[in-house]
Amino acid sequence: MEQTQPQPSDALSAPVGRRRFGGWRGAALLAALAGILAGVVALTVLYAGPVLGLGPGVGQGKASVGVIAIPPFIITENSSRLIMRHLDYARRDDNIQAVVISITSPGGGAAASEKLYLEVRKLREDKPVVIVMNGIAASGGYMMAMAGNQVYAQPSSLVGNVGVIVGGISTLPFPPSERTVGTGPQKLSGSDRQHWFDMISRIHNSFISLVFDERGDRIRLTRAQLADGRLYTGVEAVEFGLADAIGSDSDAIAKAAELAGLSDYDVADVNLLVLREVLRALRSELPPPSATDGDSPSLFTGEGWADGYGFPLSLLTESAPGDTPPGFPAGGERPAFYYYYPGNGWTESPVEYSPNRYSGENAILEHNQDPGTTSN
Repeated sequence: MEQTQPQPSDALSAPVGRRRFGGWRGAALLAALAGILAGVVALTVLYAGPVLGLGPGVGQGKASVGVIAIPPFIITENSSRLIMRHLDYARRDDNIQAVVISITSPGGGAAASEKLYLEVRKLREDKPVVIVMNGIAASGGYMMAMAGNQVYAQPSSLVGNVGVIVGGISTLPFPPSERTVGTGPQKLSGSDRQHWFDMISRIHNSFISLVFDERGDRIRLTRAQLADGRLYTGVEAVEFGLADAIGSDSDAIAKAAELAGLSDYDVADVNLLVLREVLRALRSELPPPSATDGDSPSLFTGEGWADGYGFPLSLLTESAPGDTPPGFPAGGERPAFYYYYPGNGWTESPVEYSPNRYSGENAILEHNQDPGTTSN
């Protein structure tokens, strides 16, 4: 049988073709592997780097708008300190050139609310601050919002409730025990009842003046209308000048960038950056978790840390208002002032007196104590 001999041209062309195809495929495979490796390194530096001390954090190295997302909270001394940590971080980071604060709060203690207002106003002096009011921004929560350059609300937000609550004033003064000695007629009570009313009136007027000073010509309510403690929807708040516009977080970010004169910017998650700062501090202070300590890694990975708020959520989310509003002091700490919206269902727990209320050591029952027993 006659066999066909391969032609020289075929013998030469086949190996060359295979070599060319193999070289292209190998180069493509190497390029793909290099790209994957580069991506893994970039993601490692971006997300794990700040915790491990490698490279810049999110929003660092470039002009940024910092976002502080505060979960629903009641303003107490503890929660105000936690929020101030975020405000301080945003002030210290030179790459953060504008700040957005998202708040939901019915208010809380008067002094703590004023502290947050002053701290946000201090931040506003360095960088533009835009506030987003969510479900409710009432009383002390609304006071905090007043410190922003621009204030947004949602259509169904509950806004306002400008007013003061003072707790612990009884119709009759507390008769002191025979073992209690004080100087001056008002040392034990702090003041007579009329003076307490005068003080609450002055604090109320101060709150009202603060709103008018911050809102200026934008507000379209009289002092008497603002003083009645009414809540307004977000739409009404914009109509009456208690807020500037209806808007979301993205609207607030765009406005903050505009106020800072930024056209090319990142968005920095301040909550996450504070969490990483906390984790780095923990790593430097605590020994690494042992192999048998199954729960310890949560302190180092951040798992369970309020989804990046930089502290356990339980420290900031307190129980809903009830018979005794969360954060309200009791017993000898009263009276105290609050910028707080407790709702119409809240009433001050009464102070009960024993029948022999003017007869010495057994004169008065402790606050919320069983009426069947007396205090010694």
